[in-house]
Amino acid sequence: MSVTWNYKGKLALVTGSTKGIGRAILEIYLEAGANVIVHSRKQKEIDECVAELKKKYAAKSGTDETEQKSEKEKSHSNIYGFAADLTKPADVSQIVAFIEKIGHLDILINNAGAFYVKEFFELTDEDWFNLFDANVMSGVRLTRHFLKKMLEKDETTKKCKGGNVIFVSSEAGLRGLPQFVHYTSTKAAQLNITRALAELTRGVENVRVNALLPGPTWTPGVEDSDYFTFVFFFPPLADMKGMAKRENISVEDAVSNYFKHYEPNSLKQKFLTAEEVAQACAFLTSDAATSINGSSQKAEGGIVYHI
Repeated sequence: MSVTWNYKGKLALVTGSTKGIGRAILEIYLEAGANVIVHSRKQKEIDECVAELKKKYAAKSGTDETEQKSEKEKSHSNIYGFAADLTKPADVSQIVAFIEKIGHLDILINNAGAFYVKEFFELTDEDWFNLFDANVMSGVRLTRHFLKKMLEKDETTKKCKGGNVIFVSSEAGLRGLPQFVHYTSTKAAQLNITRALAELTRGVENVRVNALLPGPTWTPGVEDSDYFTFVFFFPPLADMKGMAKRENISVEDAVSNYFKHYEPNSLKQKFLTAEEVAQACAFLTSDAATSINGSSQKAEGGIVYHI
């Protein structure tokens, strides 16, 4: 995309950022000059992601100062990584301590979460508790610390230190979907929390809390996964490649058919890209969006049919 942002010198934490939407959000901040913190529960995933990002964005070692550098090399940022299970308070304390050593966190993107499909009558109390812990409390734990820091007064300027918090929710939080009601409930909870926490920023110009609501997004795995089979109860539908093969059509046509028959409200009539969602996130935390606070910002391709 042609849109560019300037986050030079800012520090951003994107939870669940080794792949998918989280990875795209992380990269857009990195491209814009921010220092970023890669997060996952698994150290191996972090190591691989950090190595890939440094190879892609970091300045080439041993480059002569007189040699002309690319724009990406000129905007070299620091890339950190930390493995933590955000459902465990002890792990949260560790990642908080790690970030405090780096500096003030300007951008907190609560993207990490869990998802699985299970019929309502089969859901146990443990299912509900586990998903709320992963999708709601993980963000609450981090926001409880970092929003307070953002609201603290700087001793020199006497103004709040500033920052942005984003809860990556979902359009599913606005729709009643019984096949994964435990998941949609967590996404709806994020919207309420967003508005409530934004109230704490009343009268503060440089601190905002918003929610981002993506729609169906084309990420690694969607092309081959059986996600849509289970989510929408569409046997014999499965992965998009499988649909295309069975119907002897292209994957593009399979996607078109899927939206036509099963998501007719979608105005986009195709999957969002992770990059599109990332652009919406970068906008929400930018100076171009200072009027947006406490908002549930839809970025779902018009799939939610209400004003």
